[in-house]
Amino acid sequence: GGPGMVMAILVSGLTGLSATTWYVAPDGDDGNDGKSWSAPFATIQKAMDSVENKDTIIISNGTYAISEELNTAKTVLTIQSLTLDPKDVVIDCGRRCRGIRVSGWGASLYGLTIENAFSTDLGGGIRLGTRSTVSNCVVRGCTSCVTDKDALGGGIYAGAGTVIADSLIESCTASNALKNLKAWSDPKYARGGGIYLTGRVIGCEVRNCAVYGPFNGLRGVCSGGGIYAKVTENTDQTINAAEIINCTVCSNRAVSITKSA
Repeated sequence: GGPGMVMAILVSGLTGLSATTWYVAPDGDDGNDGKSWSAPFATIQKAMDSVENKDTIIISNGTYAISEELNTAKTVLTIQSLTLDPKDVVIDCGRRCRGIRVSGWGASLYGLTIENAFSTDLGGGIRLGTRSTVSNCVVRGCTSCVTDKDALGGGIYAGAGTVIADSLIESCTASNALKNLKAWSDPKYARGGGIYLTGRVIGCEVRNCAVYGPFNGLRGVCSGGGIYAKVTENTDQTINAAEIINCTVCSNRAVSITKSA
């Protein structure tokens, strides 16, 4: 359970798993084959449409403005910046969509910035399946705003067994926007302004995040302004542990809104 194990988890996404590597650059062309720096794709979604299980996408320096979420259902997929430095690859959603969704298990994201994302579903900035990894990423200014179900993970929503490490999650929000008075008597949960997961959060900074939801006297309806880490029990009675290790979690809020407010 020491640092060596953590590094093994993170590095495994970079070594020995990929079948094909796909390349993306701002000066690329989606008419290219995307399999070399001499013929890269222009858009990340074109690469995500092209991948198979265990492939890798490497993104060159630049800001990539998107209006629809980047998504794929492939498994054991790696998406990383060329330099592994999040300041070099920025995915700007312009408050129009979620940043990245990988519904297949075992996704790994390295060295990316996701900002200004907006979702009316789970995970404002990033939504990942089980056993995924997010490392050295920045998720900033993202929102999960839901009207008819739980708002979980303003910055990141991730499935069981996920590791989020060495990342900055800031100014993200998970909120329930009430449509009618019935919602006051049957509110949905707002949890994890920055992160919602069943897994491990290691060496991260989560700041200025918030959850907002209706108050009806029930404890936990609105909780986890920074991080909501859930422990679950599998059908075989094994436990998916939730751990928060060496993190800074500060200036986050969990606010229950009364009717008069």
